[in-house]
Amino acid sequence: MPKPIAPSHSASPERASAPLPAAWRDPWTWWAAASAIPLALAMRGAPWGEPVAEDFDFLHRALLQGMGTLLDGGGSQAFWRPIPHQLYYAGLGPTLVSHPWIATVLHLVLLALGAALVTRALRPSWPGPLAMCAGAFALGAESTRTIAGWPTQFVDVGLFVASALAVHAASRRRWPLALGALTAALLCKEVAVVTAVLLPFVPGAARDTRERLRRIMTTGVVVLVWGAVSLGVRTHAGLELPRRIAGSDEALSATLLDRLAWATHGSAKALASLPLAPSPDDRKVAGVALAFALIALVVFARSAAARERLVRLRAWIAWGLVWTALATATLAPIFPSWQPNRAQYASLGTGVASVAVLGAAHPALALAFTGARLAALARAPRAASTVTAEPPETGAFMDWPRLTRRRTPLCRRVRSWCSRTCRTVWSTPSAPTMRCRCGIGTARCAGRASTRSPRTPTHRRP
Repeated sequence: MPKPIAPSHSASPERASAPLPAAWRDPWTWWAAASAIPLALAMRGAPWGEPVAEDFDFLHRALLQGMGTLLDGGGSQAFWRPIPHQLYYAGLGPTLVSHPWIATVLHLVLLALGAALVTRALRPSWPGPLAMCAGAFALGAESTRTIAGWPTQFVDVGLFVASALAVHAASRRRWPLALGALTAALLCKEVAVVTAVLLPFVPGAARDTRERLRRIMTTGVVVLVWGAVSLGVRTHAGLELPRRIAGSDEALSATLLDRLAWATHGSAKALASLPLAPSPDDRKVAGVALAFALIALVVFARSAAARERLVRLRAWIAWGLVWTALATATLAPIFPSWQPNRAQYASLGTGVASVAVLGAAHPALALAFTGARLAALARAPRAASTVTAEPPETGAFMDWPRLTRRRTPLCRRVRSWCSRTCRTVWSTPSAPTMRCRCGIGTARCAGRASTRSPRTPTHRRP
């Protein structure tokens, strides 16, 4: 009787039959998590985690009024996001006042966890180096510094980590965990509807079409329940988008295509660590991206093995492209208020698709692409050390230079004075003006942080 022939794995770089090491023993998972280190290094020179802007709205609610019900804005007049706006500040409120750097460390650890979860989701069918590059992609843009360093951006931290956990659980068909993570993502930010839409289509999430239909129904139920509760809370609490966004002349005159083009253009530049406004590096970065694309095309044209690898990864490529398109489209309603860190959610899919294509051509191409993005991160503008009359024009409503501009020594002294006076301070996004929310006084900081001091308040209550 002839012996059965063992199946050959010589043509498969994934070697799916090889046992997958446990997460704590998988070096590629640890390398993906370590992608938070270059991000942290790019944040040097700025105080970590100091509250600014709407942080004080949430701190005022959590520390002075009490958390109260979860069924309102929790200090926000626009959104119902109970995990980042209420539970986060209720738990970390005193720490944000005394040791704010702890919040940034927490954000960095959670971002590293999200990168590791994406890597593990891909590992059953991807080689380790490619899975690592795709998982670390979302941490390789300079705008992610804003997410890591600003407490209020736990909105995006929670969205990313919960979505990564949901994708990881779905890839293993652990649906109770996937649905729980999806619920957490929705309670962090509304755009997690994209996670819900694509969760049943994660490669490996369903054995057949019938099971996939069941998963579509279960995720649909979760979204419907969340949507009904969210609509009720928004109606009862009177939550709505600020007029400076939804009611501006520019927003009212823009067509849907204008908004989508704006979101796509801004997201592409954000993922390349470029500002929305034109910069001297635009052509250089475009040339590098074009070079990677041309090299991949040449390899696919000449190598049958590369084309075969591309076919094997086509499901993940399609999934990543659709994630990128849908997540980018969710930015259209906030036109023209650009914040580059909002592109980070879409980058989860962009990393999967781009690394899959380049890695199918050759793993070295994907590794070189990751290195190029880290180089762009290293070249990004550093933290502001002085306060000028006008912020640098980057085309953004808020970004890392503007955020750190509010954390110079002078502005910190102004906030300290106001905090002793009325215990809560608000900082405008576009100018270094600090206003006491309770109306006791105002102070303006301008000029060099090392030479100016806060002015005496000019307006007091009788």
